[in-house]
Amino acid sequence: MAMKKKAIGSYNEKLSLIRILFFGVFFIVLLSAFYLSFFSTEMQFSPPTEGISFETASSLLSTMGQNGIDWYCEKTLSYMDKQGNTYGSTELKELKKILGNDALLREEFCD
Repeated sequence: MAMKKKAIGSYNEKLSLIRILFFGVFFIVLLSAFYLSFFSTEMQFSPPTEGISFETASSLLSTMGQNGIDWYCEKTLSYMDKQGNTYGSTELKELKKILGNDALLREEFCD
């Protein structure tokens, strides 16, 4: 009988530790959500919607070489980099979103 009470006591201690841990993490998450909802943060996880600067975009596009420029100008359907990775239309759309300045880049690089 004493062994059964000891086992039950041990179980209750583990259960209370799990509850304390759960509510501690829950409180931290709640506090973080409260902070983020009321205070402005300068944190950004994606590129700006208008793209990067024209000079940077132009430099990046020129480093892709003539094959990359032809792919950007939609003269070819895909682009293969030096490592052998092939990029198609989906990646081209993403690249255009990141680079931005589509009209200026087309004017400079496309015929």
